Amino acid sequence: MVNNSDILKLTDEDVYFLLYLNKIKGLPFHQLEEQFSLSRDSVEKIMDGRSRKKCYLGYMAIEKHLKETA
Repeated sequence: MVNNSDILKLTDEDVYFLLYLNKIKGLPFHQLEEQFSLSRDSVEKIMDGRSRKKCYLGYMAIEKHLKETA
């Protein structure tokens, strides 16, 4: 069983920043793992919305809005 305590230490702001760094800036998972001291599994869960779902959905809504208004 994977320990997700590393996800619990993240603030909502951290999660939004992780999503931004990966989806907009293109940082690969291994750099996010190192920068935020996260496991690969935790990064994957955040990036696909299985963990911190409200942050993920909020980020995706903002990104969609920005693309539509650009």
